[in-house]
Amino acid sequence: MIAFLCLFVTLCSIANSEKIIIIGGGASGLAAASKLYQNGVTNVTILEASERLGGRAHSVPTSLLTRNDKNGYLEMGAQWIHGQIGSPSYKIAYENGLVDPEPSDLDGIVLVTENENISENWDEDLWILFEMMEEEPENKDVFPGISMQQYILTHKNTTLYSNISEERQRYVKPFLDVYNRYQQGDWASTWDDLSYKAILDYDIPGGPEGSDYTRFKADHCYNDLMNIIQKDIPSDQIHLHSPVSMVNYTEEAIKVELEDGSILEADKVIFTGSLGVLKDQIITFDPALPAEKQRAIEMIGFGVVAKIYVEFDQPWAAEDWISGFSFMFRNTIDYSIADAEEDWTRFVSGIYAVDFHPTIAELWIGGFGAIKMESLSGYKLRQDIENILHKFSPGLNELTNSSQILTITVSQMCILDSISTSIK
Repeated sequence: MIAFLCLFVTLCSIANSEKIIIIGGGASGLAAASKLYQNGVTNVTILEASERLGGRAHSVPTSLLTRNDKNGYLEMGAQWIHGQIGSPSYKIAYENGLVDPEPSDLDGIVLVTENENISENWDEDLWILFEMMEEEPENKDVFPGISMQQYILTHKNTTLYSNISEERQRYVKPFLDVYNRYQQGDWASTWDDLSYKAILDYDIPGGPEGSDYTRFKADHCYNDLMNIIQKDIPSDQIHLHSPVSMVNYTEEAIKVELEDGSILEADKVIFTGSLGVLKDQIITFDPALPAEKQRAIEMIGFGVVAKIYVEFDQPWAAEDWISGFSFMFRNTIDYSIADAEEDWTRFVSGIYAVDFHPTIAELWIGGFGAIKMESLSGYKLRQDIENILHKFSPGLNELTNSSQILTITVSQMCILDSISTSIK
């Protein structure tokens, strides 16, 4: 769930004596600084607004967050490395022995409906629907302005009903609702904000076995990868707690102003901050960015996703093939801000196993529900999580152990700005 930003920098055009400022200490900023140092450009300063490096990558030792499961790490941000073929992050991690090239043994996701038991052959029809949703259209000449929601409801809705058994046709709409939340976890706040054309054109690097993500080994984590990337960068060139407010490039020497009023000068500036920073104009540019860049910032969207780790007093999955449960609600909603205010748990996609941690499961939540969840007290959060698990307990109890919840840990929100293109 993280990728290096492609920085098309002609290194030979940068003199070794030039002063470079990199705004942002995430994977992209660290990778840019590392590449500059490797090519002899050493007058490099990284300005990071937060208290740590890594951006969307943030690993925490499990022992700091749980009671019983003491080994390894929990990823509070990015969790896997997407892609193997052509992925620079995978290449670095693999060469340094951080990742497991074999796919996870956890490959079974069960759809459960609130207040219903799992019936025999429950998944057969519903996974047929999922495969149909994922099929690319024969004619890829799709109108660029159509959203994922508009395309599915216009072009696939009738087909979905005709390819599922009559007794289960009442689950088509709830299944489409599941798919909406699936998109929230990957790309956008709702599937109406997601360009269907962008999905068709986007290609995630795959792997030899066709898997699209790679897990870290039990004793390694994203922090290890970040440490490897930044090993060439002197620590005195990295400045944390240094939010930038303005970049003035009206003169030959570029002036970078920090929020505390201090000003740094540079010959070149590389910006690797998030799309949200640009959209909210947290950093201003003088002169303003070119019109085509402003248009791109306006048109490209992003989603928000968060994770909630739940620790149980015993291994929660009763079968070793279970990777998790996706929640299918009886009713459908718009996933608006108002819906999040009414019930943020409605945005939870399901509860899933965590590799190497049998007593820990994680709930994924996207869109406005993730934002609402961040504002809750710990007591309210626990109450709501217990309530949603109770709603799905008839199905969950068949394939999980009856376990007591020990701890609940909320990850920081992870901003996804990979491909979710706004069409509005």
